[in-house]
Amino acid sequence: MNDADPEFLALEAELKKVQQAKALALGQIEALKVEQRALEAKLEMERQSQRRRDELRERQLRLAQEIDAQKKAANEAQVALLHRPEPQLFDPSRAVAVNEANDVDELEAYLLNM
Repeated sequence: MNDADPEFLALEAELKKVQQAKALALGQIEALKVEQRALEAKLEMERQSQRRRDELRERQLRLAQEIDAQKKAANEAQVALLHRPEPQLFDPSRAVAVNEANDVDELEAYLLNM
């Protein structure tokens, strides 16, 4: 085929260009797949990092709420101690009066029984 048809040669040249373009496109596709996997891994790492930050924030919030509740309970206990009624102290004068009344009643009963 020394006398190759110019149309055939043009088609062969075009085929070669298409094959080269295809090879280049396949290489680009592979590069994009690698980049996609890298981006997906980065996204997953970011999601995990965000989850850890959220969990830490929730733990800090719960801890702060527990501390506030403990402070409130301690304050309420102090207020209760400050505002509790004074203890009833023994009033000896009253006890003597009661005893004297009992003594008078006993004496009266003794005299009536005589």
